[in-house]
Amino acid sequence: MALDQFVLWVNADTPYKSTKEYIDAAKSRTGEPQAHEDAGTGAKQEDQIITVAIEQQTGAKFTYVAFRGGGRRRGAAGRKHVDSTVNNPIEAVAQWRAGKLRPLCVFDQKRMPYKAKVTDKMSWADIPPCRTRVLT
Repeated sequence: MALDQFVLWVNADTPYKSTKEYIDAAKSRTGEPQAHEDAGTGAKQEDQIITVAIEQQTGAKFTYVAFRGGGRRRGAAGRKHVDSTVNNPIEAVAQWRAGKLRPLCVFDQKRMPYKAKVTDKMSWADIPPCRTRVLT
């Protein structure tokens, strides 16, 4: 069995600089006609499982939107069609470098070990882990 890391990404133009800020915003919108959306590539796959786990741990509500393939999903947050995406780090690296996406956290117990800068300001190691205390 393989173990993949996933990253929570938001559009770089949003005001969210931390996972807590994003989750707080999602929680404040609960009950409004359109809750925060998270995108993935299919129902009942890793992307949706992670989204459901975030909901269960935080009380935030998301509308999960399944896309056909990773390319459409990655671009969805960059074009503000959804509020966030959850995917493997390398899948969104081009959008991150282009300044379209911002990583909020990596779903792991610790930071990634890669310290070489990916953007002019950040490396993979600069992305904090998504621990329960970060999400709530």
